[in-house]
Amino acid sequence: RRQRQMCIRDSYGYEHGNRFLQAVAQGVLEMLPCAYAARESSHHFVFMIPGMEPEKVKEGLHGLQNKVNHIPRGDRISLKAGIAECEAPADPFETMDRARQACFYAERHKESFQVFDEQVSKELRFQEYLVSNFEEALDRGDIQPFYQPEIRVLTGECRANRGTIHAELAAEK
Repeated sequence: RRQRQMCIRDSYGYEHGNRFLQAVAQGVLEMLPCAYAARESSHHFVFMIPGMEPEKVKEGLHGLQNKVNHIPRGDRISLKAGIAECEAPADPFETMDRARQACFYAERHKESFQVFDEQVSKELRFQEYLVSNFEEALDRGDIQPFYQPEIRVLTGECRANRGTIHAELAAEK
């Protein structure tokens, strides 16, 4: 947590970084008073809000984003948030993990906020499949390897190849 705070302070300076973090925390308390919140990185947050409709949470988060945009510090930051609905009885660890997965999904898909839903769950299951069955996924064509040459600009010489993969469920291609 301290490293994350230092990242904000490095970006905005100690005084402005503290002011930014305090304003975000105050905004969470004002906009989402019954929330359990965790900060994942400088601008990624996860929320578990018992008994609150996801649309109300999104309204609160839009208000929080507006408040953050008006913190005097020189530039804007786009908040990313994952939201998980609590089902009774709620397992707080599972619920926060779902919110965290929704936040990662929002980041990958260039969204501000994401509720943990069937689409997020499907993507998560696919990722677990890839990790657990790597060779099978490669054989089925779910994973496509690509090689990108690293060229030295001064000489035009190929120094190395960097391997990357593209993963897509073969049935969806």
